[in-house]
Amino acid sequence: MPTLQSYITSLSSFTPLALRPSPDRSTIVWHGADRTKSLRSYEAGGDLLIAVKTTAPLLSFVKLFAKPSENIWLSSGPIMCDMYLKTPTEEQLTLAPLLLCSSEVSTDPPYALTVTFCSLRSCIPSDTLLQLRCTTNLGTNAPGEVTFTVSNTLNNISITGNGYTVQPDSIPTSPTWIGAAREGSYIVGEDGQSLNIRFRVSRPLSPGGTISASPNETIWKYSGPVNCAVAVEGKVYKVKAGAVTTPPFTLEVQLPQQMPVIKSEIQLVCSGQNLALNGPVPGSISFGLLTSNDTVPLEGQYGYKLLPKPKPPPPLLDNYTIPIPSGMEGFRSQSCRVTAACPLRVVITAPVILSSAHVHHFNLFCC
Repeated sequence: MPTLQSYITSLSSFTPLALRPSPDRSTIVWHGADRTKSLRSYEAGGDLLIAVKTTAPLLSFVKLFAKPSENIWLSSGPIMCDMYLKTPTEEQLTLAPLLLCSSEVSTDPPYALTVTFCSLRSCIPSDTLLQLRCTTNLGTNAPGEVTFTVSNTLNNISITGNGYTVQPDSIPTSPTWIGAAREGSYIVGEDGQSLNIRFRVSRPLSPGGTISASPNETIWKYSGPVNCAVAVEGKVYKVKAGAVTTPPFTLEVQLPQQMPVIKSEIQLVCSGQNLALNGPVPGSISFGLLTSNDTVPLEGQYGYKLLPKPKPPPPLLDNYTIPIPSGMEGFRSQSCRVTAACPLRVVITAPVILSSAHVHHFNLFCC
């Protein structure tokens, strides 16, 4: 039988229940969204602010969903968010550090941000302003308007509202070319082996962004996948890449979501069976280059030079005479061998002493 003390304790920890809201009426209304740092294209926007107002009490373990009109996250997974409250009796927003149990996002449509409320000692009353502030896992700004659709698990009614508009960046930019090289041969018709392209980004390049590199002649065996990786700040990331053997012979690279924003030099290395042998004509191999965050492509950037095949050494004729220069005093020999286009033998028929006063001649005969 419960004691009086346990009964009093249970009353003190009792959480009052709110009436369940009408299924045809949303429990929240949209109040706005913004970024704290910048609304310029291809820049870091800073913290994300999302505000809604309650029209009915919110209970423990309610999930709140905010779905932006485009992907604004770096990667699917956890995101660090805080919730601030302003009840009808309060004059300013107050941090509620124990209100949220979890926050996570998805980079797949509809790009949902999901926050889960913890166990509440009392419900959140009606007409309370909720401001969500998220500080991590945010991508760089893309130009255009970003709207949000919000809902919660009390009645799943979705409300769409205007968020913020990222201004287009009118400053034309291109990546900065550093160079290209092959690890193997530069002789025409031979195996050039791995392709190495280096450049520096002009705008931060977000995960999921693309790089397009177009050589002035095909260096691919066939149109299809290419084995490539990128190196950024000492770390290597596997990328998805494919090339075509028709003009402009473009290699298209997509960066993975599980990598940081690229703000400096990047090295693209491609290898494997889809790299063809060097072309048959000597000359320079140049590249065009563009990233998904730039507005002006680079054209005709010098990469490397294919060299002609070296001419074979001229054959030695029978009875060919090689002059032996002076300066070999004291050298004495009767026979020796040299390597040439055909096996040769130097035949000295009698001991000879070389002196600095004369140039001596020996007859070479093909064996």
